[in-house]
Amino acid sequence: MHTDEPLSQSPDSHHSHATDVQRLGWALGITGTFMVLEVVGGWLSGSLALLADAGHMLTDTAALALALGAALVARRPSETHHPHGVHRAQVLAAFVNAVALLGVVAWILWEAVERLREPRAVAGGTMLGIALLGLVANLAVLRVLREEHDANINVAAARLHVLGDLLGSIGASIAAVVILTTGWTPIDPILSVVVALLIVRSAWALLVKSTRILAEPTSEQPELRNTLYRKMKRGRRQLTPGRMLVYRIAVVVAWQLIRFFWATCRIHGRPGFERAQAAVRESKSLIPVYWHQHLLFGARALLDLRDDGLKVGFLISASVDGTAPAMLVQRVGGHVIRGSSTHTGARALRDYYETIVKQQVSPAITPDGPRGPVHEFKPGAVMLAQLTGKPILPISIAASHTWRFRTWDQFELPLPFSRVVIAYGEPVRMPRGLDAESLARMQAEMGRKLEELQAEARAALSRE
Repeated sequence: MHTDEPLSQSPDSHHSHATDVQRLGWALGITGTFMVLEVVGGWLSGSLALLADAGHMLTDTAALALALGAALVARRPSETHHPHGVHRAQVLAAFVNAVALLGVVAWILWEAVERLREPRAVAGGTMLGIALLGLVANLAVLRVLREEHDANINVAAARLHVLGDLLGSIGASIAAVVILTTGWTPIDPILSVVVALLIVRSAWALLVKSTRILAEPTSEQPELRNTLYRKMKRGRRQLTPGRMLVYRIAVVVAWQLIRFFWATCRIHGRPGFERAQAAVRESKSLIPVYWHQHLLFGARALLDLRDDGLKVGFLISASVDGTAPAMLVQRVGGHVIRGSSTHTGARALRDYYETIVKQQVSPAITPDGPRGPVHEFKPGAVMLAQLTGKPILPISIAASHTWRFRTWDQFELPLPFSRVVIAYGEPVRMPRGLDAESLARMQAEMGRKLEELQAEARAALSRE
């Protein structure tokens, strides 16, 4: 089942997205304005019901902002060379909203227990006034986010948050009346618990629904098979059901984060892309190389060539620890090559030869990996090119704004909404029969080409 489209997309999807943006914008404005008032009122009255609802409103403000951002992203059309699209951003927003809501419920329950152990004085009049104002505000937001036949899961998640606030306002109003008439303050945390339990059921249903959608692959993926396959049980580490469950959850989260960065960063330019397309069509398989610090968008650069027939392969450890990365590669749309990047010798070269020549899979190589030194081009890619007769395709990435990690490779993560340039270099074929001196010279030459390509990408980025 392909699920890159919204859960209930209508033929007028673009109009629907525009409507969602307006509705979410109004809801965000109303909720954010009242949140400040409720925080002050809850603090002054000492009411747990109001404080819980204030915390919920704070979560709602962030959730509505997230939903609005997702709706804005979803309005963007899928790029020609971006097969993943951006519509799942809405489903991801729903997932985050559900998780946040469950976290708020947990806090309410904890605080309620503390209040039942040690009852506190509550200003019933102030509590009632703020609760009634909250009731009016929530009704107004629900009116803005009223359920329609074409409502998507993103808007539904936002509406669920507001419904929880409405229930909280009703509970706080009832508690205020009881406190004003009887003076019995335990009613405040008791009704908070009731409201929290009412929210849990709907939030959990939404969480399950969105998780199920996010866990589905975007397309049929090939099995984990290649010539470097090893058994998944090595040493004392076993691929247990519990470990597999953890891996599945981690892969879903990691994949959605990758999609987020890919969707929010704008591709500013692709110098050499047509040249890379021609090389793929001519050679069927080749040897793409990029520095280890560009792993995130280096993979994107290769996956964008799949429409031209490129089968992208990624080398993953054959140990149990490589299971999660292998699952992630499959979800991204690549082919898994199980083995070790530290293996050398005739066996490794033979296996790579079969992968490239017989299976027509192009293995992505970071020539300065797996442990550096940074930007030092090692001989593996040159030797493979000489052995297989396939060209080396240099790739480099530049982004307007990046996080640079303090790792050996100085890993670069483009910030959301950055401009990104993906530069494809001239394919290079290696002559056969290179001696050791010639091999070293070609290594240095390829390293220089990658550095020049990096400068070209940065120059293209600055020309806007």
